Amino acid sequence: MYTIDPTRINQLANDHYQNIGSSYTSMLSIYLTAQITIEELNATLKTLPNNKAPEPSGIVYELIRKLPSSFHKKLTVFYNYILDNGIIPSSWQDALLYPIPKPAWWDNNIQHTRPIVLLDTFQKVFVKIINARLNKYLSENSILQSNNLAGTQARLILYGDYLHSTNCHYRGYPFKKRPLHI
Repeated sequence: MYTIDPTRINQLANDHYQNIGSSYTSMLSIYLTAQITIEELNATLKTLPNNKAPEPSGIVYELIRKLPSSFHKKLTVFYNYILDNGIIPSSWQDALLYPIPKPAWWDNNIQHTRPIVLLDTFQKVFVKIINARLNKYLSENSILQSNNLAGTQARLILYGDYLHSTNCHYRGYPFKKRPLHI
């Protein structure tokens, strides 16, 4: 139906943007809040980098990885409690901001520093699990357009003049040229 009535156009635009992706949002909510499994936790722990600054308690990723499986099971129970009840530890609302001097002499000038924020390590693991779920969901359901993939698992890869959207990494990819990730 064609109209030039500004009120009707406004209403149609609002209806469109209110309902766009509504079938995805309920599925996404269910997917993101599903029970975290021990396998999912272990897969996430394997992806965590080494030699990162610990949070104030001094707990680092390497330590969490080396803890016994009984602790990992209790950690999944803890994470699932958070998902089920929507209650997070109050310590997760705190962060420590540290100014780190840039490579040049900083001469006690705060403008010659860069900030880093240290968060609770268990909070970061939990967030990584949820982010991995979100990335997987967005990639598998092709929800985002190719120009909106920044920060997701799906990447834009440039081969000469050819732009290709893919979820693949370079290893095992059939092209001989090393791709340029943008």
